[in-house]
Amino acid sequence: MRSRVRKKFFTRSTVLISILLFVVSFLLLIVGVVLQKGYTTARDPYVCDITFTQKNCLFTPNKTVKQKANVLLSADTVNGNQTYEGFVMQNGASIRLDTVTGIRFKAHVPETLVEKVKSSENEHFKFVIAPAYYFEKAIQLNGGEDGINYVEALAQLEREYGAKPALKMVCEPVWQNGGYIVQGSVVEILYANTNLEFAAVAYVETTTDESVTYTYAAFPKNCLSSARSVSYVATAALNDTNISYSEEALLLLKNFIAKSADCAAGLSEQESEAVTQRNIRLSLSAAPDRKLAIGETFSASASIVVEYPDLETVYNLSAFIPLYWKSANPSVFLVDSEGVITSLSEGRASLLVCFGETVEAQEIVCGSITRYTCEIRDCSEYQGLLDISVKKAEIAEGGIFETTVSVRNYAEYGELSFWIDGRVRTTEGGSYTLTEPVTEDKIFEITRLSKDLRELVVPQSYISIMNNTLFQNCSKLETIYLYNSKLSTISKAAIWTNCNALKNIYVPAEALSAYQKSTFWKAKLDCLKPLP
Repeated sequence: MRSRVRKKFFTRSTVLISILLFVVSFLLLIVGVVLQKGYTTARDPYVCDITFTQKNCLFTPNKTVKQKANVLLSADTVNGNQTYEGFVMQNGASIRLDTVTGIRFKAHVPETLVEKVKSSENEHFKFVIAPAYYFEKAIQLNGGEDGINYVEALAQLEREYGAKPALKMVCEPVWQNGGYIVQGSVVEILYANTNLEFAAVAYVETTTDESVTYTYAAFPKNCLSSARSVSYVATAALNDTNISYSEEALLLLKNFIAKSADCAAGLSEQESEAVTQRNIRLSLSAAPDRKLAIGETFSASASIVVEYPDLETVYNLSAFIPLYWKSANPSVFLVDSEGVITSLSEGRASLLVCFGETVEAQEIVCGSITRYTCEIRDCSEYQGLLDISVKKAEIAEGGIFETTVSVRNYAEYGELSFWIDGRVRTTEGGSYTLTEPVTEDKIFEITRLSKDLRELVVPQSYISIMNNTLFQNCSKLETIYLYNSKLSTISKAAIWTNCNALKNIYVPAEALSAYQKSTFWKAKLDCLKPLP
């Protein structure tokens, strides 16, 4: 009897345990599927397991879409999003180095909004994150950022262009440094997305039976100016002197930089893991070489090259990696993520451009600048035949006055020579560009050839001499080099008054006879000689 009861007990227990194990396995399977799809709890970051398409290849209209999905939106959301004072995105993003790695976006939230959302079952703080060029396209389709509904605009890209879905997540406000924030993260970023810039916006979603409305956080500048890549924030972290990282964290940051360079160079992830040495060279290709006036802006640029000794290859990565720009003294000047410098006050400070631990620096001088007036006037015998691109300009001290003098009817008259600021200038291809540093108010005059001229070279492209008084009073002119045979065909006679020092007129050997017969040159027949 006992044996039978015991046997039934074990049989029932075995069945119950089997059922329990099956239920647990089924639940774990569901959880696994959910996590694989990227859904998260309120506190978890979004695992970015998507390789995004190249920017220029993505937005082709999806011809398979027959109609838009039905989306309930309130009038407020359609015609202009609701805003809440003090609900503001933090500029840029930070590096995430804890349980999982990635980048984190934050928004500051006023306490009144936190209490409002907590007291409502229909309201939730959320983040939407996507590649920056998704946001760029969405803004373009909206006609600008004013009144844009980011969630719906990004969903439109998915419906109408076949774009991959934006990353959306629920987030809970936390108290940090004396105020509430909400944050959304993109983690476990794939190798192929190391240099991809992400943008994000926090919002409060309010759901009712009739509609869904969104209250978006404002941006300090604009949505795209806060876009960041994991390689960019890793470089920013490595160059933040206010934070000390553990050896493990430093290794993670340096690994991001290595992947960034390798990915930009076109190496596969497997090839990247096999690399043992990278030599990175960074240089400023455009930076101010003069004092910047208060309030003046300047667009700096830099080039970056990586050399792989093991592969015996060198790659220029300038077009593929967003570099990190920094001002050593933000009170003197600011610099944004694109390298645009804004001068703020009198002083000197270093401009730093960084990629990982590779840093290039240049001193920037800012302050009050005197401005000078520069003007160019045509006082030559060519009046009416010359066009001047810039006749008058206000130039900062140390700047460059630049203007182009062009022959109006180049096909007929060819190249022309004239005197500007004590030097002979000759057009080439019908134009001459004057570039002069500015240190004072100055008037540049275009005049006939100076009487102090000793030697004149007339190039092959010079096909005509406009005025027969060109050499008059050139009392010190000793030598002329003529490289075009056509100058021998000028019919009118030249006036050589007070041009008594002339000894040599060198001409093409094959045209010497023609020059000797020319009315223009015959008065100086004894000076005509073949070009040496």
